[in-house]
Amino acid sequence: MNDTPVPGRDPWAPLPCPICRSPINLLMHSNTGPDLDPAAAQFVQRYNRLHSGQPVPWRQQLHDTPVLLRRLASEFLSPRGLRLVIRVKMLLMLGCLLYTSPSPRDS
Repeated sequence: MNDTPVPGRDPWAPLPCPICRSPINLLMHSNTGPDLDPAAAQFVQRYNRLHSGQPVPWRQQLHDTPVLLRRLASEFLSPRGLRLVIRVKMLLMLGCLLYTSPSPRDS
């Protein structure tokens, strides 16, 4: 299932306004009759939930966790993400060194 109407576009980024290029934070249905596509309705609901600025309930955050974990894994496996992982690892090692260095040694 494609979460975004534009292939290759980041689904977590807000869509730009075609006139002023500012981010759109609320989408409205152009037709509300029985011929409304369920996939389009779901996309509009999800987009509005993500980009409206309203607080997201904890149950919805829990429901979105698998998607966020996949996104996090793909970010870590990108070249920029791998550099970040290496830097975090070095900082953790430095923190462990600084934590254990002043401790008394058994001699």
